[in-house]
Amino acid sequence: LPYRIARWVRRAIAYGLLAIVVLWTLLFIRYQFARPSIKVDYVAEFDSAAKSIPAEERAWPLYREIVLSLDEEEIKRFNSALAAEEVAHEHPDEPPLERNMGSTRDWIRAHAELLPKIREAARRPELGFIYDDPGNDEYYQRLQTTREEMANPSEGTIMLRLPYIENLRFFARILRVDADLAAGEDRAEDFHDSVIAMIDIAEQNWRRPDFLIKQLSALGLFDLAMDTLKTSLLHHPELLSSEQLTDLAHRLAAFDGGGRIVIDFDAEFLMHQDILQRMYTADGAGNGYATGRGSLVDEYA
Repeated sequence: LPYRIARWVRRAIAYGLLAIVVLWTLLFIRYQFARPSIKVDYVAEFDSAAKSIPAEERAWPLYREIVLSLDEEEIKRFNSALAAEEVAHEHPDEPPLERNMGSTRDWIRAHAELLPKIREAARRPELGFIYDDPGNDEYYQRLQTTREEMANPSEGTIMLRLPYIENLRFFARILRVDADLAAGEDRAEDFHDSVIAMIDIAEQNWRRPDFLIKQLSALGLFDLAMDTLKTSLLHHPELLSSEQLTDLAHRLAAFDGGGRIVIDFDAEFLMHQDILQRMYTADGAGNGYATGRGSLVDEYA
């Protein structure tokens, strides 16, 4: 009898181990060969919202034209010169004209034709960047990518690029230098127009719901406009007329509709939803399981 009991125990253990191996094998096969249930194309939804904006209200085509008119080396030269001058003149309240006595001033004067174009683009109410826009093909070539890769990132919104943020920052810095020079040369109207354009660019970048990084960039541009105004007026208090000061005060106060500025996380929620749909299957009833394909998304998340 003890021998039979021992044999039954051994058989039970063997069958149990076999069942575990079969179960894990089936789970592994399901994990490796199952595919996520991607129901929503969030990039296409972003594009749809941008396409709904009338063409004459979209600023991006004008910005893109300016970017493509410049050689990449010219852009790098301006950014490098400005960075060097910012290091050399770190005091935040330094007279504006002294802060831009070097290469950036020469660069701005050599590219004076850009300023009215930037201001014109800034006056448009919406940025209107469309990922799946054939007009962006040449721009994408500069980024060493394609429209297909930009409009359909392999891992979804978590890998979505926002290249225009750096372009808007570049334009705002051009306006900053121009405003500094205008203040030092007593060109009140040019100073006023450049600061207004900086605020406009910040507002274009602030449209919501949108990604947190874009909102933070907009706040940085807004702060740049306020700092430009503060520093210039500190050294040139008689520069602007009462009407110009009132206009600037109203524009600053009206940012984000006026009052308290609130950060929005709706786009991050959509990104989270996109990550989930790319990691799990879905049966339409709220149930699903992890997939091998989804683990690649998890690496980026």
